[in-house]
Amino acid sequence: MSNLALNPSVQLVNGKATTTSLRIAEAFGKQHFNVLRTIKNLECSPEFAALNFEACEYTGDNGKKLPMYTITRDGFAFLASGFTGSAAAQWKEAYIAAFNALEAQSPGQPNFTLEQALERGWIEADPDLLYVTPRELAALVEKRLAEQQALPAPARCPSYHVPASVWAPANRIARTGWLTMAELNRVPPERLPLNALLKVLEKDGHDIAGARLEYQALRHIVETQHNLLGALSKMVEAVPNIGLRVEVAA
Repeated sequence: MSNLALNPSVQLVNGKATTTSLRIAEAFGKQHFNVLRTIKNLECSPEFAALNFEACEYTGDNGKKLPMYTITRDGFAFLASGFTGSAAAQWKEAYIAAFNALEAQSPGQPNFTLEQALERGWIEADPDLLYVTPRELAALVEKRLAEQQALPAPARCPSYHVPASVWAPANRIARTGWLTMAELNRVPPERLPLNALLKVLEKDGHDIAGARLEYQALRHIVETQHNLLGALSKMVEAVPNIGLRVEVAA
């Protein structure tokens, strides 16, 4: 067992108090490769391992890159539970005190509980949340809220409102017979409200082929009738004084 004056190495990494497998091996007087093997063989869930044991590297005395783990407070507690003996117990206490001291100095203490964060929809329910410390919870909530704010705003719901006022003021709409074929012909087909509405629906992904056929057929019928009435009016004008008169709205 190492005799390093019970001075455990704990650092703050990404808002988490952590140590390393290398420092743990030195403190508990173990070969580092044995600690690495113990970590790999821990009987914890893959989710817990991913949260609390992060594989990384360090540069050895020979200048080569060697494997190591960055370990959280919970990871240390799980790993060190297998270390026995009075000296090991002293190091466990020293590490726990070091973790407490570092977390007390770091910002981010939340003013809400896990239950409140779940109720407010800040985070989603996850079994791994049972293993997070209050400061880790605060960091997680802050990250999730930032991600939500970074999301693009949802597309504005298109407006399908086509009030009668697109054609004329309200006082004119109150009268009957004002929307004539001549009025319709004064507006380009692509700007007619009904045609424009069909285009919006089509752009939104709706299949409006049947509605467009009906619209075109009705417009053709109205135009045909208008032309027939116009021709009939001219015929009547050519044969006056027989008591028949036909008027077609201009």
